Amino acid sequence: MKPSSCSFGPAKMETRCNGWVASLLLMFLIGHSVVGYAEKAPEVVIKSKRNPGRELVLGAFKKSISREIDLGEDWDGVLELRGLQSSSEYSVEMQYETSMTIQDEGAHFDLTNWKHYQSEWRPLTATSSTQFVIDELLVENSHKFPFASKDEFLAAVKKLAASRNNGSKWINLTKTCKGPLDYPCSVGVSKVTLQIYEGPAKTRTLIQKIVMIPPMGC
Repeated sequence: MKPSSCSFGPAKMETRCNGWVASLLLMFLIGHSVVGYAEKAPEVVIKSKRNPGRELVLGAFKKSISREIDLGEDWDGVLELRGLQSSSEYSVEMQYETSMTIQDEGAHFDLTNWKHYQSEWRPLTATSSTQFVIDELLVENSHKFPFASKDEFLAAVKKLAASRNNGSKWINLTKTCKGPLDYPCSVGVSKVTLQIYEGPAKTRTLIQKIVMIPPMGC
């Protein structure tokens, strides 16, 4: 096989290369261009209102997401469908659940598999075609909870505490509560579900479901 060669003239650049060398060079340039200019896939982000500049990236757009929220992550802010190139119409609805918890300063004992208050599905207010406010809807009913007598919630705590090393501590704390909202007992948001729809209201299609599990204490 004749070795490949390239030559460059002094007056103007002239390149004479074997065909396979030129093909390899072209493939390299095309591949480099694709990598350099590839667009980031659309994602779902929550922008904090309390801490401007802070964001919580939930995951890829149009993918089912279940995410436990860490302390310090602001999940009640402005939901943004980031990086969309589509001109489609989008809407978002939210539902949340509350659960009972027993507090001991920073530590807490959560009854997330017991009774819940479950809100109705409510539409989020759109501030643009891809941004939706999710914070103010939670304030009014975040401590709602179905009726539970002291005997009921004490029995629920005893059942769960049986598998804990410090179970007796939580049982004794619960005995001091007059009701689910009487400290050290408390009620808070334990689950938030978002549903994202695409299309006009009458023909819209559910394209994504997001479940967030906020912390109920420190």
